[in-house]
Amino acid sequence: MQKDMHFAGTYIVARASGFSHADASTIANSAQYVDDATEGGFVRFDNGALFQRTASCHTMATPENLDELQNHLAWMPFHFLPGNDGADYPDRLICRENSQIAQDMVNACIDDRGLPQGLHRLGITAHVLADTFAHQGFAGMIHKVNTVTELFSDDPVLHASITSQIQTIWGELTHSGAPMLGHGLAHTYPDLPWLEWSYTDGRMLKVKRDNLDIFLRALDTMCRMFQRYRNVEPAGLPAATINILRTHLSEIRNEDGQVRCDAWTTLLQQDDPFGWGGPHLDYQADGWRRQALGIDGAFANFGNFTEIDPIPYPPNFLTSDWKLFHDAAKDHRHQVMQRILPKYKLCGA
Repeated sequence: MQKDMHFAGTYIVARASGFSHADASTIANSAQYVDDATEGGFVRFDNGALFQRTASCHTMATPENLDELQNHLAWMPFHFLPGNDGADYPDRLICRENSQIAQDMVNACIDDRGLPQGLHRLGITAHVLADTFAHQGFAGMIHKVNTVTELFSDDPVLHASITSQIQTIWGELTHSGAPMLGHGLAHTYPDLPWLEWSYTDGRMLKVKRDNLDIFLRALDTMCRMFQRYRNVEPAGLPAATINILRTHLSEIRNEDGQVRCDAWTTLLQQDDPFGWGGPHLDYQADGWRRQALGIDGAFANFGNFTEIDPIPYPPNFLTSDWKLFHDAAKDHRHQVMQRILPKYKLCGA
């Protein structure tokens, strides 16, 4: 999924589940920030303190995506949660919709809801849960299981555009194996809410997708998680909310996820279809970091913290959203990779 659903969609579902505007905003910002926290490393403070941030994503066509370790650390726990479905080990790493592993992940998040980073962890979990629906059939590693051939959609103009982009992005990297990472060879087809499409996968099976139905199932499942988190009956989304979502998921059509997200936030703030009083929604990829540290700029990679120039230690750093997000991301990764996957005899990193 892209920003329209990870941010706006997550906010809508959180509000429909009973969260306040402030808490829903924290959850939605955390869900989207999973896609924007692309750098790991240390921050060094002038009082001697250190803080380690974690990368939960990499830009698709980067050297990091050719690094198998980085794939295990980012793509597997945050975007392509293994579904444990199949006889062969690679097949068991393929992402599956709301798998038992995904349910274990949700349970672990709910068990830790009393922590200061509880809502940030919930947003991260919402991102991963939603991606088990959109990314089903693909794995967060470089492997032939991710091969895509005979890609087709019912929108010829969109299909021509996407096909051209695939050739531009991956044409020179085919020899590297990078196109076999995740749904790279399907490009954004899994992320477009209205699309009906099909392809032949790496096991030569024909796959047909109706993204609208898949996305509505994802949002309803996310709602049930949010309701459980709040200790209320997990009844899912009200029928009226589903109807509103179905209408606008079908009508808001643009290849650009940011354009679709802007359409959703405008809808919420101006038309107020859900009756929440036109809430002001704001997301900036580097906003939380600026608020937490008071500065912009990159930091050194893991292992090089002695070369980092110290910065002033902010008085409210420990309670900042940026710090709490990274705490939650580390909690999530540890839970998935070190506790949940081994229960199914799967080894991550």
